[in-house]
Amino acid sequence: MQNWHSPTITGGQLFYLMQTVAPQLDFREVVGIRVGPGALTKFAETHLADTVKRIGNQGGDILYHIVGRGEPHRDIELAALWKNFVSPSSPLHLIVEVENQKLTSRATPASNDKGEVEIQKVSSQEHDEIRAKFVESLPAHDAAAMNENLREGASFTEWMAVMKERAPDATRKWGVFRRDHLSALFAERIEALNLDPATRDNLFAQAKAALRAANEKQREAKANAESSLPKNIAQKSGSVGQSSSLHAVRSLAHAAVDVMGYEELRSLRVPLGMIIDSLKA
Repeated sequence: MQNWHSPTITGGQLFYLMQTVAPQLDFREVVGIRVGPGALTKFAETHLADTVKRIGNQGGDILYHIVGRGEPHRDIELAALWKNFVSPSSPLHLIVEVENQKLTSRATPASNDKGEVEIQKVSSQEHDEIRAKFVESLPAHDAAAMNENLREGASFTEWMAVMKERAPDATRKWGVFRRDHLSALFAERIEALNLDPATRDNLFAQAKAALRAANEKQREAKANAESSLPKNIAQKSGSVGQSSSLHAVRSLAHAAVDVMGYEELRSLRVPLGMIIDSLKA
């Protein structure tokens, strides 16, 4: 477990890791839960207590910390801060606790009585403006190809599809361009608060750490979705059964959604019937 690429691991990832290193292990028989949920959780709590500790949930899956690997709570908190800042639809407030020189996300707004101030999150319009500026920054032939093939009001998914098809070299530049401009927006928000230099610099440092944590979570989710998942399902589906594979697919899908920004979430295509069914549940 010490060689795992992250200090945290989800239940779905733990399941496939166990199947890889100990394919003959029947953990359901060990814990006495032959069918239904809860078997892996009980096995981890009973037999892996010195290896993994449950620290919460990631999407619909359990999230564990690998013992001896960093400080997971702070990493998760930092990633959530950045995700909140770049998500216009997030219900959470991004707060500066001036006295403590600390950034935090929470459900309640800033308290003037406590000397707190609120940071405005990135708006949908600002996301659109960043994309427009990126197209303007491209070489003339790439910019023309993008503009000629983008319909007005195109979704983020459509925008990305056009770029990959018409200006493929630009895709490698987009991530850095977007991060730089979002970071600049955050810096503008902080500067506008007219805080003392020490507090301002402390907040800048926290924002940079939050961005790094968010990027790391996104890289982990992509790595799991693009490499580990197909390989494991192809190799293990015959031995572990359809329900177990489906559980892992859902777990990794939840993990991917958890690290998506506003634009990616906005572009997801979910059948209307599933939304209606979930509301009835």
